[in-house]
Amino acid sequence: MQSIKHITGGDRQITIVPAHAAATATESYPVFSAPYACDINAIKVNPITAVSGANTNTTHLNFDTASAEFANLDLTSGNDLTANIDNSVTISTATSLTAGQNVEIEFEKVGTGLAVPAMLVVIEYTSN
Repeated sequence: MQSIKHITGGDRQITIVPAHAAATATESYPVFSAPYACDINAIKVNPITAVSGANTNTTHLNFDTASAEFANLDLTSGNDLTANIDNSVTISTATSLTAGQNVEIEFEKVGTGLAVPAMLVVIEYTSN
């Protein structure tokens, strides 16, 4: 029996991620599990409230697999998050996943950190 691998034009998965307090140490949450072999084409974050980036005490949003970070958005001065819209995350390394491989978001604390509200994480992907 053959199975359907994907829908033409790609797919997307949306995950709810809880808020990250400024005082909290670096922490991670799973946001995606590849349903089949696929390429990550875009990552977006959609917070419930706005965030203004800061240089000294901040938080970096890193996306990684078990082996390496492949996308990030450092919330430094000028890198802000607008509330209730999709904010694009830079994919620095082309990423192909095998079926069942996971992606996590890491809230990396820098200095005393920066509070990040609850958000939706949108992962867009296509079969490879």
